[in-house]
Amino acid sequence: MPMPNTSITHGVVKASTKGPAGQELDIVYPGGSRHLTVPSDVKVTAYDLHDRGALKPGVMVGGVTRKDPDGVARAGQVVLAN
Repeated sequence: MPMPNTSITHGVVKASTKGPAGQELDIVYPGGSRHLTVPSDVKVTAYDLHDRGALKPGVMVGGVTRKDPDGVARAGQVVLAN
């Protein structure tokens, strides 16, 4: 049984079904598995890889930047917003 206020990293969704309380997910991860219910009012964010051609003028993006020793802020990843 998972402990309260914990998280799963590197999990894979093995099954997803719509239930009366929301989306039912069976997730497996190194060292175990969990069954989760995601209520209908929860906003779910998914990430998918795209090639650089998806970056076009007018597309909304986000990213985490860091300032390098030369003083220039650079993004390690760019996230396209839907």
